[in-house]
Amino acid sequence: MQTDSGLAHIVLDFDGTCTQIPPIFEAYLDLYCKGLNESGLNVTLSEWRDAQAIVRQHSPKAGWTLAGCPSAPAAGDPYVLADEAARLILRRRGATTPVPPTVHAQAYEAALAPWREEAGDTFSRLVEHGVHLHFVSNSSTTFISRRLRDLFGDGNPVTAKISVQSDAGKFRICELNWDDQAGLSVEAKRRFQALPVAYGEKLLTETERPIYLRRGAYFEAINRVLAGDFSALTNMIFCGDTWEMDLAMPYALGSRARCNRNRCCSPRLSVRRSAEISVVVPRIWLPAIRAVPFGKPLDRCKKIGFVWRDATLSCCPKSDNRSVSARGSAALVSVQLTQFWQHPSDGFRRSVRLL
Repeated sequence: MQTDSGLAHIVLDFDGTCTQIPPIFEAYLDLYCKGLNESGLNVTLSEWRDAQAIVRQHSPKAGWTLAGCPSAPAAGDPYVLADEAARLILRRRGATTPVPPTVHAQAYEAALAPWREEAGDTFSRLVEHGVHLHFVSNSSTTFISRRLRDLFGDGNPVTAKISVQSDAGKFRICELNWDDQAGLSVEAKRRFQALPVAYGEKLLTETERPIYLRRGAYFEAINRVLAGDFSALTNMIFCGDTWEMDLAMPYALGSRARCNRNRCCSPRLSVRRSAEISVVVPRIWLPAIRAVPFGKPLDRCKKIGFVWRDATLSCCPKSDNRSVSARGSAALVSVQLTQFWQHPSDGFRRSVRLL
């Protein structure tokens, strides 16, 4: 089912997009350091804090290199920051032993980020209006499914209407698996092959490194959401908190993209497209953006903060046949707010009317 505007699907990232990071930011980092010590790496508190400060100083020019290639700002969120800080410590020691994956897993579980306060109501009302919700995240499918049960309770019919296609590996800059492409249609393969290696024709001044687009594992997760029908991208919005990792590739493929940022984390780069079509979903909390001036060059696009607001969402029409070459021109996707609102759960308060 589609709304009158044609919106049929919303694809959500999980951490930072639908959860509150500020309440667990410091706790997670402390628990991560504790895990490093329990694993035998013996990291002092001052060494840990110094490493974090250095990573913050160099982000977003420094990228998260979990899979060997920069895939997101190195201080993009506490999980990325901790991983990069630990890697920095090990490099300085000349150590080749990787950080055990249990360090993150245990800290992540012990410092669970709470759902955004409006998440349950948002999901319920969107489902009521016939919008299909999908989670595509680096977090595991099992974990997100459990968090949804925690949010709605066992047996809630809303949970059954939210699909989880996770374990997406968005941080992996890679081609499609050459030995397992039977599940990809000819059109899906064509779409991926048409993607440029990186965004834009020159490096962004904010990063001074490429924003890589060809993320094969993430593409395959999107293919599962679409059931191979890439024409549905025109009726879909992707929501994430890291432009580079969550949104750049879907945007280049032709989807609409919307970013939400937690204040405690490193600012994200953001790019949006022009033209409007009204998506009227009354009294529903949706991500709202501070507008970027139309036609402003991508390499001069400032880092944008985002809040959640009661909004009438304005997005691009299906007739926007933009090339996937993804040339760098940032544009305006506006949100017409129906009211002012102050939302403290992002760790700050402000009241802004966006037009």
